[in-house]
Amino acid sequence: PITEPTNAPTTEPTNAPITEPTIAPTTEPTTEPTAAPTHTSRPSYGGGGTIGNSGFSTGGASATATEAPDVSGTASPEQPTSVPTLAPAIGSGLPFTDVNPNDWYYQAVSEIYSLGLMLGESDTMFAPNDTLTRGMFVCILNRLDGANSAAEPIYFDVGLNEYYASAVTWGTKTGVIEGYGDGTFGPNDAVTREQTAAILWRYSKQLGEDVSASADISTFADSGNVSEYAQAAMAWACGKEIISGYEDNTIRPTSDITRAETAVMLIRYKNPER
Repeated sequence: PITEPTNAPTTEPTNAPITEPTIAPTTEPTTEPTAAPTHTSRPSYGGGGTIGNSGFSTGGASATATEAPDVSGTASPEQPTSVPTLAPAIGSGLPFTDVNPNDWYYQAVSEIYSLGLMLGESDTMFAPNDTLTRGMFVCILNRLDGANSAAEPIYFDVGLNEYYASAVTWGTKTGVIEGYGDGTFGPNDAVTREQTAAILWRYSKQLGEDVSASADISTFADSGNVSEYAQAAMAWACGKEIISGYEDNTIRPTSDITRAETAVMLIRYKNPER
């Protein structure tokens, strides 16, 4: 597997989900989390392994199912310069009071929620500008893949009763995502934009999909900030228009990705013709 460097930003959320029942549920808890571990480096994300070639979930998400909140702070919206034209939102509307029809990410959030790939942080809050955590991201990918895995004791900081435990087991065994070298996973650590691109790129490769698309990312003012391990993945993600730049001609590869940006990227990834 390809391993990323460990010198990425060290911003960590302050909270982690509370303990759930003995058998981890398929939906996330709605309660406030307790204190999370702190790490001094980013994890590496490996390739390799085999992922089942299954499709996307098409079941509607329950209005009461929620993601465990990431309460590390509210980020400023980072609207890309180009937003894809998406199909009308599925269903009669969203239950979230913080996602409005005039928001640039509204259609993406509507679709990703309707597909059951992303849920809310509470019954009424999607928290579009909160950063996405590793625990949340591996759950989303696990839902996308459609695979079921029994939780196993792999990392010190991932209890078998945590809502993301089975997804972490799946992600580790398939090589989609790895833990820290100290035996922890860091489920509440934030995910960066280039890490998101790298994980989706490797996931596509493992599914046998065409990853030949490539864009010249040197045109971005901060292209020199793209880590070496993520160069090909970022070029692919830009070539597929999964990731776009910002109005100031930057791509911000090491910035933590927001939940709104994640929704848009996943819809672009799922529907490349858009």
